[in-house]
Amino acid sequence: MTNRRKFISGVVTASTIVIAGCLGGTDNEDLAENAAEVIDDNLGLAPVSDDDPGWEFSEDGDVWFVEYWTSGDPRYDFQVVGGAYAGIVDDGFEPDAGLMAVEEDDDFSDTMAYQADIQREWAEDFMDDVITEEEYLDRIEDTMF
Repeated sequence: MTNRRKFISGVVTASTIVIAGCLGGTDNEDLAENAAEVIDDNLGLAPVSDDDPGWEFSEDGDVWFVEYWTSGDPRYDFQVVGGAYAGIVDDGFEPDAGLMAVEEDDDFSDTMAYQADIQREWAEDFMDDVITEEEYLDRIEDTMF
């Protein structure tokens, strides 16, 4: 079993993301929405309002930003978001990814826990078994601030 399959199945993205790509004609927005559903199931997206799904594309469409409640363990968060992102990149998703993890606060004054970035090239290398899961997650972690 390749690294990517173990990783993706480990974060429960394989069936949701791969099936989305097999349907044909899936665009970036559909893939992003499918990945957001996987992230929501595992971490919980943090929508700002009923009209905000918890993710958006940058103005020029080059970056897909995801905001979610952190599990409290960034490495697990990177597995979930990185796995979902790698799955949609493998299905043809084009933008890089930006992550903003927030801590849930009972008084609704959310504070940002951290931000991180994922470059599409890393996801492609991971899916092609050029880099390991550990290397992929380390690269994401290195961007965290």
